[in-house]
Amino acid sequence: LESRKKNAIGANVTGYLNQECHEKLVLCAHYDTKPNTPGVIDNGAGVAALLLLVKLLKQQGMRLGLEAIAFNGEDYYSIPGETAYIEQSKDEFSRIKMAINMDAIGYKNNIDAVSYYACEKDTIAKIEQIRNGSDGVGRMQQWPQSDHSIFAYFHIPTLAFASIALDEVFSFSHTPHDNMEALNLDTMVDTIMFIKEICQSF
Repeated sequence: LESRKKNAIGANVTGYLNQECHEKLVLCAHYDTKPNTPGVIDNGAGVAALLLLVKLLKQQGMRLGLEAIAFNGEDYYSIPGETAYIEQSKDEFSRIKMAINMDAIGYKNNIDAVSYYACEKDTIAKIEQIRNGSDGVGRMQQWPQSDHSIFAYFHIPTLAFASIALDEVFSFSHTPHDNMEALNLDTMVDTIMFIKEICQSF
């Protein structure tokens, strides 16, 4: 096996709403992928959802502040985007009411689902009540392989959204098969509307 290290420059892309608010929600999705794959499920769909959520929340309003982050480097060794974010923003972590990550959403063969990290029971109950009133979003076990883990590590209440068929997604992610044929827009919209309702509930 021949390998080499190549220096490169990357960046996280961050936007804000209601910056005057002390407490804020964080919405995030990584925008990088591997070579030779379209990266639709991992993670073009997550980035598209992030952009639409920011647009909807700006139009319709929310009570807390919002930090929207498109992370770079999630699919690469040493997760440089997450590391840079921690270095730059850790003094602000006390302001984060909740972090919500979107990765591998919208897969055509099943519904998306939410998993919970560092959340109090009453927070989970509140979100589960919203979920039970919405269509097409399930609940799944915790999984560590994405940007939500950095928030959970710092004991920030965190939600992660992904396809409930995550093992199946892992079987074709980072390959040419991760293309538009794998995407179900209706599934993606169900997830976006659920997350919007969560954001507006705080």
